[in-house]
Amino acid sequence: MKFPFFKSKPAPEVNRVDAFQNVATGLGVAGRDKRLAAAVSYQPKTFKELREFWQSEYLASRVVEAHSEEMTRAGWKINSADSEVIGALQDRADGMNLQEVFRKAINFQRALGGAAILLGVDDGSSDASNLQTPLDISKVKTLSYLHVFAADECTPAMEYDSPVQPKYAQTQIYKIEPKQGSKTAQPFLVHESRLIVLKGATFGVFETKRNGWGQPVLERCFDSIRDFGTSYQSAAILIQEFAQKVYKQTDLAQMLGSGKRDAILERLANLSYGLSVANMAAVDGSEELSRLAVPTTGLPELLSKMAEPVASAAQIPVTILFGQTPSGLNATGAVEMRLYYDRVAASQNAILKPALNLIFSILFKELNLEVPEFDIQFNSLWQMTELEQADLRVKMAQADVAYVGAGILSPEEVVESRFGAEFSLNTQIDLQARGATSEAQRIIEAPVDETQAP
Repeated sequence: MKFPFFKSKPAPEVNRVDAFQNVATGLGVAGRDKRLAAAVSYQPKTFKELREFWQSEYLASRVVEAHSEEMTRAGWKINSADSEVIGALQDRADGMNLQEVFRKAINFQRALGGAAILLGVDDGSSDASNLQTPLDISKVKTLSYLHVFAADECTPAMEYDSPVQPKYAQTQIYKIEPKQGSKTAQPFLVHESRLIVLKGATFGVFETKRNGWGQPVLERCFDSIRDFGTSYQSAAILIQEFAQKVYKQTDLAQMLGSGKRDAILERLANLSYGLSVANMAAVDGSEELSRLAVPTTGLPELLSKMAEPVASAAQIPVTILFGQTPSGLNATGAVEMRLYYDRVAASQNAILKPALNLIFSILFKELNLEVPEFDIQFNSLWQMTELEQADLRVKMAQADVAYVGAGILSPEEVVESRFGAEFSLNTQIDLQARGATSEAQRIIEAPVDETQAP
C-alpha cells in the first residue's frame, strides 16, 4: 500500500552566506537589511585622467610626490673595505643625479602604476644600438644615461614563453613610445634586463587592464581626495555667506509689483554701500535691517577629520601630507612619524636598493674595477634636535669611560670609532692589534696529530 503523502521531498535550496541572518528582525536578509545593498564597484581611471588629476589637483600632487621626496631626500652611502674606490664611485654616481632619477620614477609609479628606467649601457655588443639584446654586465664599457619612462609609455611586447625559464610569463621585451620632449621620437624595443622596472600594486587583473602595470596609489586615493576637495569648497561658499544681511520693508512685495522696483534696488545699494563696522545704517520706521549669522560650530573639526581618509589611503601621515604641526594634548606625532619612516625604509630596501646595486655594479665595470663586496645603507630620515644629539653624546661618553676603565675598550678604539670620518655610535674593535683570535679559529689552524686519530 502506497502513501503518497509520505513521499520524500527534496530539500529547498538555501543561499548560504558567512554571516548571521535573522528573519524576524531582518538582519542579513536582502531587501530588509540595508547593508546588503552596498557593493564594491571598481572604476579604473585612464592614464590621461590620472595625469590630469596629478597635475591639476594640489592634494593629488602631494599624494604622489611627498613619498618620493621622503624616500630620496636623505640619500645613501656605500659601505666597503676599499674607501678610495668607493669615493671614486660615489663621485661618478653623484654626477648622474640618481636621487632625481629615482624621484621621478617613483612619482610615475604612484601616479600611473609604474615606471621604467632605461640604462644607457654600452656593453660591447656587435650592435650597441640594439637594445633588444640582453645586458651583459661583464662587458660593460660605459653608462652614459638614465632615462625614465612612465607606464603609459611602456607596453609589454613579448613574454618569456618557456615554463622552464626562471622568468616564465614575465615581460621579456618592452615597446617604449616616448611622450615626453620631442613629438618626433620614434618607438623602440628594449630587453627587460636593460630596464629598472617599478610597478604599482599588482593583483593579476590590474596588470591585464593596465598594459601589464599595477594599480597606482593615486587611483586608490581618488574618492577620498574628491570628498576632501568638495568639503573645502563647500566651506568656502559657506564663508562667503557667513553673515547674510536681511532687509525687511512693509508692503515690499506690493511695492515691487507697482513699478517701484528700481527705487527699492537703489535703496538696498545705498544701505549696503554705507554699512560697515564704523558706520551706522539709517532706516525708516517701516524698514528693518538685520544680519543672519550662519552657524559654523564643529566645521573645523569636520574638515580636519576629512583629511584622515586621504592620509590613510596614501599611507602618508597628515603632518607630511598637509604640512601641519601635530595638535592636541601632548601631541608630538613622534610615534606616527617613526612608523611612517619604517615604511619608507622598507620601500627603500625593496625598490631602491636592488636598483642601486645594479647601477653601482655597472659603474664599477665602467671604472675598470672588480666589483667588491659592498652594501648600500640609507641615511636616517629621523633627524634629532641639537639638544637630543648633545644628550646622546653625553650618554655615549659615559659608556665609553666605563668600557675603557674596565679594560673592555682601548682609548684608541674609542677615538677611531666615535671620531673617524664622522661621529658614530658603532664601536669597531681592532682584534689584530690585540692579538686576539677566536677559539674557533685556533681550533681550525691547530695542527692535527694523526697518531691520535681513531
